[in-house]
Amino acid sequence: MTDGQVTKAVHCPEKGVYLLKVEEHKTNQSFGLAKMLLSSQEYGWLLSIIQMKNILGKGGETSKYVFFNTTARPSSLLTKYLKLAWSEMDVRGVPTFTSLRTAVATFARD
Repeated sequence: MTDGQVTKAVHCPEKGVYLLKVEEHKTNQSFGLAKMLLSSQEYGWLLSIIQMKNILGKGGETSKYVFFNTTARPSSLLTKYLKLAWSEMDVRGVPTFTSLRTAVATFARD
């Protein structure tokens, strides 16, 4: 998910939500454009992350991706944080982004 995709989200004020569209993702060949419906609070979190990144970048190169690291490349530690959140929720098994993506894509298809 890129900064540009976040800032282009469509606001639906009567429902208090934002529709975010992600054009490029691993399953777009099979399932097309990914859409996420976010509450105003969730959308605000993404905007805060983008603002924080721009402040921390101090005018240097910054990643086009919302979730970033100090090398301005996609974060390689997201799996670590996914596993940490998974264990804090007391969910069984070992999660991977591939298994989550497959489950969501299958659910959307079926």
